[in-house]
Amino acid sequence: MGDAAENLDAGASSAGAAGAGAGTGAPAPTAAGAAGAAGAPPPTAGAAGTTDKPTPPAGTAGDADPDGAGSPSWPEKWREQLAGGDEKLAERLKRFTSPNDVFKAWLNADKRISEGLKPLPYPVDGTDEEKAAWRQVNEVPEVPEKYDLNLGDGLVLGDEDKPFVDSFLKSMHEANMPQSAVKSALRWYAQYQDEQTQELYNRDAAARDEGVVELRNEWGPEFKANQNAIRGWLDSVAEGLADRLFAARDQNGMLLGNDPNVLRWLASTARTLNPAATLIPGAATTSASGIEDEIKQIESEMRKGEKGPYWSDPKRQERYRQLLEARDKMAGKR
Repeated sequence: MGDAAENLDAGASSAGAAGAGAGTGAPAPTAAGAAGAAGAPPPTAGAAGTTDKPTPPAGTAGDADPDGAGSPSWPEKWREQLAGGDEKLAERLKRFTSPNDVFKAWLNADKRISEGLKPLPYPVDGTDEEKAAWRQVNEVPEVPEKYDLNLGDGLVLGDEDKPFVDSFLKSMHEANMPQSAVKSALRWYAQYQDEQTQELYNRDAAARDEGVVELRNEWGPEFKANQNAIRGWLDSVAEGLADRLFAARDQNGMLLGNDPNVLRWLASTARTLNPAATLIPGAATTSASGIEDEIKQIESEMRKGEKGPYWSDPKRQERYRQLLEARDKMAGKR
């Protein structure tokens, strides 16, 4: 508003000087005045006692009241009213000839403020120094690697996120995104990853519990034996195969190790291909010898008579029966 006031003050000063000259005496004749004097008689004043006034020539200061004091649109003390009793403000308002000029000055000041707040565009064709200066002012690091990745609130980007983060930071730096925007986006990503990980864990745990209940009810006391059969057979095919297979997921996102249908098929196949697997945890290609060794051990207990552990332990007797069945099945395979 100050610049506008100064410009308006300058205009008002010029108009004031002209008015002062008109009030000190006869004005200097002009070319137009001289021509008028030669071609027409000068205007005469109205008769005494009449209310007629000479009409001022077009374009002179007499066309309007310069300070608006006599205008019917504004009160005579408009400056005091706008100042609201503030003498300093009233003094500043004396720079303006009317409320219209105050409004124009405000518009000019508002325009300058709006233009001054607009950020300067990135100097695409500028020098390296100009580009670096722009980035410093606009919170953009020199290179993508200098973005601050301290996300706070315990949010951490893991090593598995590094390829994504590196690509993201490169793209954001090319777009001249400020540090605050990049950090906000990465915080959202880290939070989203944590939420998805927790949700997946909860879903897997629920599926595992449901599968165990279903198969325990179905397999009864053979539940553990079937688990041994599955893992023993798979690990005999390839080391670590069981863990890799159980960690795989189907088209619906369920772990294969939690799917009762998958486990049923694996148990049936394992019992057929390797009967010893249901009896010996981790049994592989040497399971036949393991079964034979355990049979001999139990038979030695049997020869001790009624005082031997075999005859007093029903579970031991059931174990001996299972071993014999497994040996017969394996013999049939051969």
